[in-house]
This record gives sequence, structure tokens and C-alpha cells, in this order.
Amino acid sequence: MNIKIKSSIKAFSALSLYFLSHGSLAEKVSQPTLQYPNYFFGIKGGYQVADDGAYNSSDPTSGILELSGGVQFRPQWSVQLGYQFHGELDAKATGVKVNTNLAKAALRYGWVLDNDFTVYGQLGGAYWNMEKKQISRTNLNANGFSLLTDVGLQYKLEPNMNLSVGYQFIDDIGDNKTDKYDSHALMVGLDYFFGG
Repeated sequence: MNIKIKSSIKAFSALSLYFLSHGSLAEKVSQPTLQYPNYFFGIKGGYQVADDGAYNSSDPTSGILELSGGVQFRPQWSVQLGYQFHGELDAKATGVKVNTNLAKAALRYGWVLDNDFTVYGQLGGAYWNMEKKQISRTNLNANGFSLLTDVGLQYKLEPNMNLSVGYQFIDDIGDNKTDKYDSHALMVGLDYFFGG
């Protein structure tokens, strides 16, 4: 083997070792480092069933609309604040109508299944305001705090947009005057991320 070929092989080997140990330039350019925190805002719609153990007829149902925002401070962790408008619950057997709105705060953890799908769980609290209207009686009002949980599946539509489907549970909305009910809801949402 002549000297030029030996020199070329040595130079090629040294260059190959360098790129194998440090990664190629193309990989470094195409995979930018993600920055945190990321901020997001979102909208959700849902369908709720109000479960009241003292109510013997079929459980009242209504729609839910939520506006929210939050901070994703790690790939798995985020904090969300939101406001929910619950549609009127109509207990037809007793003629009682219930209107509830609430503010919520929750901590969320996501388990990434692959690049597009994430299973998530949320735990937090809700501060609610409830108005109970009864036929030929004075209306009753109540405020209070309840435990809120949410589990679901999230799909990445775009790099900065996620679609989610989940189950939300809110425990004991109401007090001793108004009576209490549990809210079970199927929620569908869209979140838009920016910053970071």
C-alpha cells in the first residue's frame, strides 16, 4: 500500500471516530434542545352526569365549557388554571334546577407513550359557586372547595398544539343546605403551546 492511501485511510478513520463520538452535524442541527418553561392556553367542552345519592330518578346531565391556561415546566409536569361554566342541571322529578361555575387549579403529570401520544393524570382543587332553584321556595346559594381529578389521553396534532380526551371527576359540589352531588364528565380539549 502506498503512503497516500495509508494517509487517506488514517484521516478517514480519525474523522469517522470524531463524528461517532460527538454526533453528526446534521443531527445537532435537526434536533434543537427544548426550552422550558412552555406556556399554554386551551379550551375544553364536555358532557357531565351529576350523581346525587339522595336523588332516586335518573341523574341530571348538562354540558361543560372550560377556558384554561398554564405552564409546562418540565416535559412531564405542568400546572393548569381554568374556569368552567356548567350548564343547568334539571332534576325533572323534583323540579330542582342547579347552576354551577367553578375555578380550578391542578398539577398534571404525563407519561409519554411515543412521540405523539401521552397518557396524563391531573390532581387539584375546584372553588365552586352553586345556585339551587326550587319550585315555590327561595333559591339557595353555596360556595366551597372540592377535590378535582382528571385522567386522559393526549395527541400531538402539531408541534405546538395538542388534542386531549379525558374523564373528569369533582367530589361533593354543594353543602348541607343545598345537598351535594358528584360531577362525572367526559371532556375533549385543544391546547396551544407557546414560549420556551
